[in-house]
Amino acid sequence: MEISFISSLDAQEEERIASVLIAAVSALLDETAVPYTVRIKTSGHRLFQRSHPGISTAADAPVLPPPSPHRSRPPMAK
Repeated sequence: MEISFISSLDAQEEERIASVLIAAVSALLDETAVPYTVRIKTSGHRLFQRSHPGISTAADAPVLPPPSPHRSRPPMAK
């Protein structure tokens, strides 16, 4: 997906807004499992970028933690 935003701001204002905008968008996307890269190029040729690998869930990862080795075992029946 590519989103373009054309502004009438000067280069300093663009840089100030770009840093706030990238932080806000990243904060929203960090809460999802979606990997992303957000890039903002200003008219002053400055590049702001933030990436996140997403949240992967391994198929073989245990759902429950392993039993504690300190937990006592029930007595064995004879």
